[in-house]
Amino acid sequence: MTVKTKTSAVKSLSQLFALILIAILVGIGALLFFAFQKLPTYAASVNQKLEQANLISATDKSRSESTTLSPRAQKFFSTPTAYATQAETDIRAYGKLTNIPIQSVNAEANNTVSVRITGSVPYESFLQLLTSLESNVPKMTIESLEIDQKQSPTSKNVAVNSLKIKVAVR
Repeated sequence: MTVKTKTSAVKSLSQLFALILIAILVGIGALLFFAFQKLPTYAASVNQKLEQANLISATDKSRSESTTLSPRAQKFFSTPTAYATQAETDIRAYGKLTNIPIQSVNAEANNTVSVRITGSVPYESFLQLLTSLESNVPKMTIESLEIDQKQSPTSKNVAVNSLKIKVAVR
């Protein structure tokens, strides 16, 4: 082989490599072009799947919370068969806490309980009893109330003539 043929072979080989390099660069460019064309669609798909996963997670969390909160919510209501004994127990306990003598607790129609209090009682203690009853679980609401200040107008005691309490029943 002569020098001329060697340089010609090297020249044609370098042209071949340049052509291959250009073809590779054009191929990479084409791949990047198509990849960038698909990128927004792929990103939207990923975001949608992420939102669905978050929704499933939130639903699962909500479901697990509802199974723990449901028994708590059920406590706000009494059952029709047990409301009278439950209300009597709670009313007597609050009477004992506030030093108010409860004479009797009688169940009446429409989930109502009538309470009879012995003698006159300190007004502030009576207010504490009413507050305790209103914040009770199961829920109780004062339906009617009659009080008198039988002693002197400056007395801090009241006589409770009538107290009716409505019990929340499911």
